[in-house]
Amino acid sequence: MNERAESLIEAIERKTNDVKIETERLQSYQASLNCIQSSCKHNWTDAEKHTDTIPGYTTPGDKPGTMGVDFQGPVDIAPSVKVYYTRECKECGKTQRTEQTRPGKQVPSF
Repeated sequence: MNERAESLIEAIERKTNDVKIETERLQSYQASLNCIQSSCKHNWTDAEKHTDTIPGYTTPGDKPGTMGVDFQGPVDIAPSVKVYYTRECKECGKTQRTEQTRPGKQVPSF
């Protein structure tokens, strides 16, 4: 093998080792964070409402010339809005997210 190839291999091995060390360090931090969060009593902030807008689009359908009993033409998909709520612990920083809601009391209209 020539000198250039050997130096490239050594550089790749050094980078691979650096990535392994960094991965182990991050896993250690994640384990510490999990321990802190699991022992926290959680003082939650108020839930915040967020929305994600999903744009509309059109599916192209089957290619021309593929007519048959199961032919699928173009279909328009309407845009939609996805609502979700988040809250964060003031003590440990843990964040919870939910897309489920419970029906609340409804005020009757008179």
